[in-house]
Amino acid sequence: MGGRLAADVLNEALTTGNSTSLQRYPVLLNEELGRYRKVGRLSARFLGRPAILKPALRVASRNDAAMGAVLRIATNEMRNDASAGGAERAYRVASIISRFAPSW
Repeated sequence: MGGRLAADVLNEALTTGNSTSLQRYPVLLNEELGRYRKVGRLSARFLGRPAILKPALRVASRNDAAMGAVLRIATNEMRNDASAGGAERAYRVASIISRFAPSW
């Protein structure tokens, strides 16, 4: 996603000859991926604690559905509302929490 945005902004700058369009990249990146990146940072802080990570890995490594959910969240490949599952619910909750959490 970030690469596509960068390519679009660079293409616009080269096509128009106006390098100021490059300054839009951070804004566009934040609009597209800001919430996803914040959820990722919060998850890393939460899972970075051995007391939480060890049991979570023990459970997730033995459960194909849990590993699939983790993979879908990590790759930002959430399903649409019609076929939403545990990954989508977990991400939705994390996204709501991230609205109230500080930015690190």
